[in-house]
Amino acid sequence: MYLVGEKLLATFLIVSLSLFTGFLPLLLAKKYDFSSIDSTQPLLMKKQKKNPKNVTLSFLLNLGGGVLLANCFCHWLPEVREGLEGIESFLPLAEVIMICGFFFISGLEEVLHHFLHPHRSAEERERQENYGTDGERSEDNHKEKEHQKTSAQVKAALRSGFVVLALSFHSMVEGFALSLEPESSGVWMNAAATALHKFVISFSVGVELISNKASLSVYSISTCVFSFAAALGSFIGIILTELSYNSDSIDLPLQILQGLATGTILYVIFFEIFPKAKQVGGTGTQHIFAMVLGFVIFIPSLYFHGAEHHHGEPTQTECPNATVLDYCWSKINTSSMI
Repeated sequence: MYLVGEKLLATFLIVSLSLFTGFLPLLLAKKYDFSSIDSTQPLLMKKQKKNPKNVTLSFLLNLGGGVLLANCFCHWLPEVREGLEGIESFLPLAEVIMICGFFFISGLEEVLHHFLHPHRSAEERERQENYGTDGERSEDNHKEKEHQKTSAQVKAALRSGFVVLALSFHSMVEGFALSLEPESSGVWMNAAATALHKFVISFSVGVELISNKASLSVYSISTCVFSFAAALGSFIGIILTELSYNSDSIDLPLQILQGLATGTILYVIFFEIFPKAKQVGGTGTQHIFAMVLGFVIFIPSLYFHGAEHHHGEPTQTECPNATVLDYCWSKINTSSMI
């Protein structure tokens, strides 16, 4: 029961801090008035590129994109590759599954665009240009712009929704993995590894939602779903552990879903986050710096993931088989004696 209590405490800390960092962009949005930035008007964006609030939003978007990029290529994809090692194939399965996720969201977006913004035939356009009055042409152009704006907003909402769902799924898997740890030291090592990148990603998701002008209710629901996903996975794992259920049977489907989620995130990074950041403001040098900084911020969490992954093997960095508090207390006593 003591180990279950540690798992619940670790989950509570992860969820609480994730909620805090998730709602932090709201404070920045009020300070810099990000809501007044309309990325659907390119001509207006050109004039305001050097505006401090535009530069700040662009920096935060690129920073979040760099974090998600590192998460995909340095964390998720290697995990999927490792999970599929037992399957013999001439194909690089992890990469193929990832690309399938990329094509899935791309195809879904094009189908949605087709129904939201159907193309007029060449005959209709020619008839309108040649025989329509100036008033009719002006009204038609206004409707066309409104259709384009609505389509862009729906696409942005769709992309943000898939980002939240994909990240929430992985967060649930991480909570599930934490709950399956057999030792106290493994629980806290796993919690530290999860926390280091989850908080940064939570902040990045908040910035993405703000840039898409999500309402307060949508923002709150998305942040809560992402934050509590780890708790859901942890509770499921604890229940299965108590019932002595063999979790190996669901490992393969989880890896496939994670591979698809990786492809989904990559699509959003390259077709939504980076282009929008470039359009909103800032210079090329600022864009590159923010991307690299986001990538570098994520890297330290990989060390803890590596240590957690090799937990149980005799390495010099491994925590001994004792509770973390007891281990730290023994270290303090040893240092004081010296």
